[in-house]
Amino acid sequence: MKTNENTLKVIGAATLAGLATIIVELFMYHQVGVSLTSGTVWGRIAFMVVLVGLIIGLALADWRFDGYVTIVGMLLCALANFGGFSQVTDRLSPGGLAIQLIAISGFLASLAGVWYGIIQRKNYTARKLKERLK
Repeated sequence: MKTNENTLKVIGAATLAGLATIIVELFMYHQVGVSLTSGTVWGRIAFMVVLVGLIIGLALADWRFDGYVTIVGMLLCALANFGGFSQVTDRLSPGGLAIQLIAISGFLASLAGVWYGIIQRKNYTARKLKERLK
């Protein structure tokens, strides 16, 4: 298990995007009046935690399909953060502004994560091709 610079970037982007997504999800459920102790909320939070854990685990293991999992996971985070940003009802309140800032940060981290996932896949392919040509 060799950790390179891109792996650390994937871990950072996935962690930031995942945390932002969880915070935005919690706020969105609170905004529409869903109890934060409900199973629906915790199911979504658990899904995000497992997804980010999977991205980080696969990045560290450097498996064949880790880049694809990173890309798909980061696209899901980007969609959730964009949806949260666009659905804030009280945009000019301090809470609304904070959630919009968190959502934008999560969205940008997700886009960076997509890029790092592409690089992750490119590095894996180049390494395997180099091994075969030896």
